[in-house]
Amino acid sequence: MSQDNEYGAGPEGRDEGETPVRLGSPRRGRKLKKKRRGPKLTAEQRLLVLDTWKRSGLPARDFAPLVGLSKHTL
Repeated sequence: MSQDNEYGAGPEGRDEGETPVRLGSPRRGRKLKKKRRGPKLTAEQRLLVLDTWKRSGLPARDFAPLVGLSKHTL
């Protein structure tokens, strides 16, 4: 008696290089990455960072890496 079914060969009939058929639903979308969080700052520290940035005259893209923040956060 054959192990073949309506979907093809049974487990013994599969080639070594073939990947098994997934029975669950396919993966959709993209994997979510864990966001890298900057340092936890208190309200006073945030104000000091903003004040220092404004006084420095540097653009956000130059100043942000110095304090470990995103340029969009400033």
